[in-house]
Amino acid sequence: MYRIELEHGTTSGRRMIWVNGREVLRRDWMFKLVGEDTFHIDQTRCIIRVDPAPGFKYEYSLYIDGKSHEQYTEDMTRQYRLWLYTCDTAAEAAQEYRIMLKLDTLSLYVNDELRTEE
Repeated sequence: MYRIELEHGTTSGRRMIWVNGREVLRRDWMFKLVGEDTFHIDQTRCIIRVDPAPGFKYEYSLYIDGKSHEQYTEDMTRQYRLWLYTCDTAAEAAQEYRIMLKLDTLSLYVNDELRTEE
Protein backbone atom coordinates (compact mmCIF):
# COMPACT_ATOMS: atom_id res chain seq x y z
CA MET A 1 0.00 0.00 0.00
CA TYR A 2 1.21 3.48 -0.81
CA ARG A 3 0.30 6.89 0.53
CA ILE A 4 0.30 9.50 -2.25
CA GLU A 5 0.11 13.16 -1.28
CA LEU A 6 -0.23 16.22 -3.51
CA GLU A 7 0.45 19.85 -2.68
CA HIS A 8 -1.19 22.14 -5.22
CA GLY A 9 -0.23 25.73 -4.48
CA THR A 10 -2.75 27.77 -6.42
CA THR A 11 -1.11 31.08 -5.47
CA SER A 12 2.54 29.98 -5.56
CA GLY A 13 2.18 27.81 -8.67
CA ARG A 14 3.98 24.97 -6.90
CA ARG A 15 3.10 21.30 -7.26
CA MET A 16 4.72 18.64 -5.11
CA ILE A 17 4.02 14.91 -4.92
CA TRP A 18 5.12 12.59 -2.11
CA VAL A 19 4.90 8.80 -2.01
CA ASN A 20 5.11 7.36 1.51
CA GLY A 21 6.57 10.66 2.71
CA ARG A 22 9.33 10.75 0.06
CA GLU A 23 9.26 13.59 -2.45
CA VAL A 24 9.01 12.23 -6.01
CA LEU A 25 8.14 15.40 -7.93
CA ARG A 26 8.52 19.14 -7.41
CA ARG A 27 7.54 21.89 -9.82
CA ASP A 28 7.90 25.51 -8.79
CA TRP A 29 6.38 28.57 -10.38
CA MET A 30 3.96 26.85 -12.72
CA PHE A 31 1.77 29.41 -14.45
CA LYS A 32 -0.67 26.78 -15.69
CA LEU A 33 -2.50 25.49 -12.61
CA VAL A 34 -4.21 22.59 -14.41
CA GLY A 35 -2.70 19.63 -16.22
CA GLU A 36 -1.00 16.30 -15.56
CA ASP A 37 2.05 15.28 -13.58
CA THR A 38 3.61 11.85 -14.17
CA PHE A 39 5.65 9.88 -11.66
CA HIS A 40 6.53 6.24 -11.05
CA ILE A 41 6.06 3.90 -8.11
CA ASP A 42 8.48 1.05 -8.66
CA GLN A 43 7.86 0.30 -12.36
CA THR A 44 4.26 1.52 -12.38
CA ARG A 45 3.42 4.77 -14.16
CA CYS A 46 1.11 7.09 -12.22
CA ILE A 47 -0.51 10.35 -13.24
CA ILE A 48 -2.14 13.00 -11.08
CA ARG A 49 -4.45 15.16 -13.13
CA VAL A 50 -5.67 18.59 -12.05
CA ASP A 51 -8.79 19.84 -13.83
CA PRO A 52 -10.73 23.08 -13.35
CA ALA A 53 -14.03 22.93 -11.50
CA PRO A 54 -16.72 25.60 -11.23
CA GLY A 55 -16.06 28.50 -8.89
CA PHE A 56 -12.24 28.71 -8.99
CA LYS A 57 -11.91 25.19 -7.63
CA TYR A 58 -10.05 22.14 -8.86
CA GLU A 59 -10.73 18.43 -9.24
CA TYR A 60 -7.93 15.93 -8.71
CA SER A 61 -7.70 12.48 -10.33
CA LEU A 62 -5.19 9.67 -9.90
CA TYR A 63 -4.41 7.23 -12.73
CA ILE A 64 -2.37 4.07 -12.18
CA ASP A 65 -1.13 2.09 -15.18
CA GLY A 66 -3.46 4.11 -17.41
CA LYS A 67 -6.54 3.32 -15.30
CA SER A 68 -8.45 5.55 -12.93
CA HIS A 69 -7.82 4.83 -9.25
CA GLU A 70 -11.31 3.35 -8.96
CA GLN A 71 -10.84 1.03 -11.98
CA TYR A 72 -7.35 -0.01 -10.85
CA THR A 73 -8.63 -0.83 -7.36
CA GLU A 74 -11.51 -2.84 -8.82
CA ASP A 75 -9.13 -4.81 -11.07
CA MET A 76 -6.79 -5.55 -8.15
CA THR A 77 -9.74 -6.69 -6.03
CA ARG A 78 -10.55 -9.31 -8.69
CA GLN A 79 -6.93 -10.56 -8.79
CA TYR A 80 -5.96 -10.54 -5.10
CA ARG A 81 -7.31 -11.10 -1.61
CA LEU A 82 -5.84 -8.85 1.06
CA TRP A 83 -5.66 -9.10 4.84
CA LEU A 84 -4.12 -6.66 7.30
CA TYR A 85 -2.92 -8.31 10.50
CA THR A 86 -1.55 -6.63 13.62
CA CYS A 87 0.53 -8.78 15.94
CA ASP A 88 0.36 -7.15 19.35
CA THR A 89 2.39 -8.90 22.02
CA ALA A 90 3.16 -7.49 25.44
CA ALA A 91 6.91 -7.98 24.96
CA GLU A 92 7.19 -6.03 21.68
CA ALA A 93 5.64 -3.09 19.93
CA ALA A 94 2.73 -3.93 17.63
CA GLN A 95 3.78 -5.16 14.19
CA GLU A 96 1.57 -4.81 11.14
CA TYR A 97 1.54 -7.33 8.31
CA ARG A 98 -0.03 -6.99 4.88
CA ILE A 99 -0.87 -10.44 3.51
CA MET A 100 -1.91 -10.84 -0.14
CA LEU A 101 -2.98 -13.93 -2.03
CA LYS A 102 -2.85 -13.79 -5.83
CA LEU A 103 -5.86 -15.82 -6.91
CA ASP A 104 -4.69 -17.16 -10.28
CA THR A 105 -1.30 -18.49 -9.08
CA LEU A 106 -2.00 -18.83 -5.34
CA SER A 107 1.20 -16.87 -4.70
CA LEU A 108 1.42 -15.53 -1.16
CA TYR A 109 2.97 -12.14 -0.37
CA VAL A 110 3.74 -10.82 3.10
CA ASN A 111 4.53 -7.10 3.19
CA ASP A 112 4.95 -7.19 -0.62
CA GLU A 113 7.57 -9.96 -0.53
CA LEU A 114 6.80 -13.26 -2.23
CA ARG A 115 6.86 -16.14 0.25
CA THR A 116 8.09 -19.51 -0.94
CA GLU A 117 7.98 -22.77 0.94
CA GLU A 118 11.25 -24.63 1.27
